[in-house]
Amino acid sequence: MKKMFVLVREELAPVYRCVQGCHAVALFGRTEPGLFCEWDNGTLVFLSVRFPQAIQHWAEKLESRDIFHVVYREPDLDQPTALACYDDGEIFRSLPTTI
Repeated sequence: MKKMFVLVREELAPVYRCVQGCHAVALFGRTEPGLFCEWDNGTLVFLSVRFPQAIQHWAEKLESRDIFHVVYREPDLDQPTALACYDDGEIFRSLPTTI
């Protein structure tokens, strides 16, 4: 079963992780409305990544497996803060949940 997975940076404050994750989901919806409609506001899973570079690492990993995803870059920080992906989640088994 597919779910919306949101990866956020662990070092951000919990409320900021929520906000960044929501930005990533909104970007996903604007970028790929068909998949967003397929998700239909179903299960949403927030996962933590330990290092700022981890967002890019996961983006490359998803890209190599041809799994659609979006990366949200916070303008105030000028760096990636969250990633959203609609998938079965097997690839993310090693990541802890957050928030």
